[in-house]
Amino acid sequence: MEFVHNIYIYLGLIGTISFILFSLIIVVVIFLYAFVVCIYCPQKSPLFKFGKRFLIVIAHPDDECMFFAPAIQQIKSAFSRHPENFTDIYILCLSIGDFYKQGNIRKKELIQSCSILGVPSGNVFVIQHTKMPDSPHCVWRDDLVGRIILKYTNMLSVDVVISFDERGVSGHPNHISLFNGLSYLTDEDLVPVGCRFLLLKTVNKLRKYCSVFDFPLSVCEDGCVLISCPLYILRAQRAMRAHSSQLVWFRWLYIFFSRYMIINSLVELKKKNKTD
Repeated sequence: MEFVHNIYIYLGLIGTISFILFSLIIVVVIFLYAFVVCIYCPQKSPLFKFGKRFLIVIAHPDDECMFFAPAIQQIKSAFSRHPENFTDIYILCLSIGDFYKQGNIRKKELIQSCSILGVPSGNVFVIQHTKMPDSPHCVWRDDLVGRIILKYTNMLSVDVVISFDERGVSGHPNHISLFNGLSYLTDEDLVPVGCRFLLLKTVNKLRKYCSVFDFPLSVCEDGCVLISCPLYILRAQRAMRAHSSQLVWFRWLYIFFSRYMIINSLVELKKKNKTD
C-alpha cells in the first residue's frame, strides 16, 4: 500500500510541475505577444518599404478575412498613423464563390466583411469568369489570371499586390492559380514598373492551428511579419461572421484556432533566374 501511495504522490508531483511549466510557457508567450504587438510592430512596421497603394488578390469571398485580415488591418493602421503617406487599399476577388450556387449571397457577404475590415465597397472588385469557376478541382489558366491582375494593377495604379504563395495556404487549386498568375507576369516581364508582389507564406498544419502561439516562430523568419492586436483579432472574427452562409462547424474552429486570423507572413516574389 505504501508503494502505491508513493506512486500517487510521484504522479501528482509530475502533474503539478507539468502544469506550472505549461502555465509559465503561456505567460511568457502572452508577454512576448504583448511586447511585439504594442511596442515592436508600431515602431518597425515593414509596410512602408513596399509601397502605398495595395491590392489584395483573393480567389473566393471569405479569403479576405480567413487569410488576409492581419495584412488588411495593419495596412489601414500603419498609414492612419501617417495619413500623409496613405493612399488606398483594394480587394480583387476572382470568383463569386458559386461552387454551391450561393454566388450572389457570397458577393454581398464579401462587401459586408470588407466594410468591417475598413475597406469601402467602392474598393472591392469581384470577377465572374466562365473559365475561372469556383472549384476545388479546377486550376485557372496562368495567363488569364495574370492578365486580369495586371488590368486592375494598372487601372488602380497599384504598387503592391498581395496574394497566396505556391501552396495556397490550404492547397486549394484556385488559391495556387493566383500565385501562378503572378508568376506568369513576373516571368514574362509584364510587371508594371515600381510594382512589387508579396505572397502569403504557407506554414505546416501544426503551426496553422496554433493561433497566437505561432508568433515566436513567425517573428524569427525572414520577410514581412504582420501580427494583429486583440482588437484586430476580434474585428477579423466579426468579419468572418459576416459570411454567414459559410459558417459550418469547422469554420468556427478555424476562426478560433487559425494563426492566419492573427498572423500574416509575407515574402516577396522574385523573378526566377533563367538557370532555375
